[in-house]
Amino acid sequence: MKLVYEHAHILHTNHDEAVRFYREILGARVVDSRERKGAPQTKLMAGGGMLIVRGVRPGENPGPPGRTPRLGVDHIGFYVGGGELEAARAMLIERGVPIIEEDDMPHLKYLYFQGPDGVVIELMETKGPLPASVQDQDEES
Repeated sequence: MKLVYEHAHILHTNHDEAVRFYREILGARVVDSRERKGAPQTKLMAGGGMLIVRGVRPGENPGPPGRTPRLGVDHIGFYVGGGELEAARAMLIERGVPIIEEDDMPHLKYLYFQGPDGVVIELMETKGPLPASVQDQDEES
């Protein structure tokens, strides 16, 4: 069986605010937006992958976001280009986005920040060539 990654589906209390956040902070591009089963749903492309952002449907009562580390999806990770992590960090701080953790390891630097409804997002900057799996994605785009 050949698998091809398609999307992450993220439920938010404020759909419009979440879409704005992903567009402004990650540079995500809206590819579709409509109402589904009584709630807004928007598909965004970010870093070669799709994020589906959905609002709360009538009658739903979603639980609160967890803390990191958490069972299930812990965070969403993206590589940034060489030398771009510091600029991204400065932009996050300027916009008041909480940075949760950051580290400088032998092979890469990273930071985690908090998105809407407690979604944790990681930005990574490699200190060498991108891993082959990421290079393969670039060739397929």
